[in-house]
Amino acid sequence: MWTNRIVGQEYAVELFEHVFQNDKLAQSYLFYGPEGVGKRTFASSLAKAVFCRNGYGVGCGSCPACLKVEHQAHADFLMIQPLEGKQSISIDQVRQLPSILYRKPQEGQKRIVVIDSLDDMEVIAQNALLKLLEEPPQDNVIILLARQIQQILPTIQSRCQPVRFRPLTTKEVATVLSRQFPEKRYPEAAFVLARGSVSEALNIADNQQLMTLYLEAIEWFFQEEDWKDRDRTEWISQQEKANWSRDEFILFWEIWQGLYRDRLIIAAGGQGGLLQHQNLEDRYRTMKMLSASEMIRRLYEIDQGLLRLKKRGNGPMVTEAILMKWRRE
Repeated sequence: MWTNRIVGQEYAVELFEHVFQNDKLAQSYLFYGPEGVGKRTFASSLAKAVFCRNGYGVGCGSCPACLKVEHQAHADFLMIQPLEGKQSISIDQVRQLPSILYRKPQEGQKRIVVIDSLDDMEVIAQNALLKLLEEPPQDNVIILLARQIQQILPTIQSRCQPVRFRPLTTKEVATVLSRQFPEKRYPEAAFVLARGSVSEALNIADNQQLMTLYLEAIEWFFQEEDWKDRDRTEWISQQEKANWSRDEFILFWEIWQGLYRDRLIIAAGGQGGLLQHQNLEDRYRTMKMLSASEMIRRLYEIDQGLLRLKKRGNGPMVTEAILMKWRRE
């Protein structure tokens, strides 16, 4: 089945299963969501379902048509990406599309064109694409990929059926990587810090500095409840001496955010399978009791601190304000 390679994205799967059942494939779609959550994989799987020799909507993955899509060798499956050495799809690439799309499909009844991606495309190129979407050639399905829908011209959005792709869960990121690279073992930190993105997980796994910060942040989390005022100021001073960047302070607080969410789940009687860091469940239960309302308040304070940091706030000052407030309370 065409859904075999899809991990997560239940909404998109359900939508297109309905499309195939009712033979209602639209002429243009806008797939949007973070990088690395499966938009390209989904578009490729969708093409297999359309072209599959074993039936419309099947996408067996092993017939000649499916194999051609897999290797981007199908005459009616086009993946338009920036040219080598370029950051975005050019206006010239967009202008060449009509000469392709107004021809009849060569191997089937449809042609699928994936444009990856729109985020960095200049407005002049988006406007040229808009003209194509206003009067889309028959027998073509155009799939636009984007990270942030806000970056796309409203006029383009209005001519496409939007399909949102959500960030993957930690387990789903791990599942995708285990399928893609079964011979490799990735550290848990790569899944946890990936923010639901497989590509981000791969980048993190190769960054030893991030791996070290992750492990240290966890140990500090369990030590913090015993810190006195002096311990807190000394810890902040140590990170200043280590020349922590704003991004490192942001990452530190995002790690603690996940740890507090786990503690809140336990306090609310949730099951261990819901935890982001399931291997830490026993350690959470040995910590001093905090009420659910207290942890919710701390999570709110972390959220506010992260907002300030992402608006170029001072890392040591934001961190000191949070940690010292917790100490006073």
